[in-house]
Amino acid sequence: MKKSLIASTMILGICSLINAQVGINTVENAIPKVTLQVDGKPDQPSVQDGILVPRITRVQLAAKDTVYSADQNGALIFITDISGTSTPKTADITSTGFYYYNSSTLKWTAVAPASSEAKDYGKGSFTPNSTTVNVSQTVDWTSYASYNYIELVNPSGVSNSTLNFPSASAIIGTLYLYNNCGQMLTFDGSPLSTKYLTYGAALHLYSDGTKWYLMAGRD
Repeated sequence: MKKSLIASTMILGICSLINAQVGINTVENAIPKVTLQVDGKPDQPSVQDGILVPRITRVQLAAKDTVYSADQNGALIFITDISGTSTPKTADITSTGFYYYNSSTLKWTAVAPASSEAKDYGKGSFTPNSTTVNVSQTVDWTSYASYNYIELVNPSGVSNSTLNFPSASAIIGTLYLYNNCGQMLTFDGSPLSTKYLTYGAALHLYSDGTKWYLMAGRD
């Protein structure tokens, strides 16, 4: 009888844990406010706060194509490497970063970077935050990280038409470069197939922090 009572108590306890909300590092005896609540230790400089989701390469994830279905909708992973051949489900994985599985499209979808501006992937709303850049001098592009529309100009009497191209880490998100310097502009060190921009033309670019993508425009 005693053994039966202990077994019943253990079963009830396990069932309670299964149905309860779970807290990690929460205040003792405090009830978690959601299904899973994870509290960090912000006052302890030596503690590495954060949550690590599974880290995997695109090739490794592609090998798992058949095991992802509607039950895995919303699954989150972090891609560490994009070398190798993609598959239909991993076709949209074009850079390292966070991706979630979208069962309605049968593809892994990038988690877009947060922004107070409309730094998008080339569609949707766009709020210009513009400035001008003098092409007659070497430009420190990190000074323009908060701008998404840059008009390229030349001072009166200056004929220089070469400009150093910004690195992908200098300006992250959507960037429009408009040539208003009165002449053909040549980009020095451009990672794009186009290295020239005619007067009056513009380029619509997108940077994920590691690579530039040409969204639209003409040289």
